[in-house]
Amino acid sequence: EAKDKRIAELEAKLATPVRLPDIRQSSSGDRYQWSDGAHNYRLDVISMLLGAGLTVAVDGDDA
Repeated sequence: EAKDKRIAELEAKLATPVRLPDIRQSSSGDRYQWSDGAHNYRLDVISMLLGAGLTVAVDGDDA
């Protein structure tokens, strides 16, 4: 049935993490700096995605 197929497609999308880019600006060595407000904006976006039931993966994050 078409409805069951659509439900399966949507469930598969929920199982796939939303990929966010690493927005840190590299500086010397392993140190990074954030553009003004970018860190808080990033946390807000991640929080909203998780609140909507999506999984999140951020490039450059090991966590």
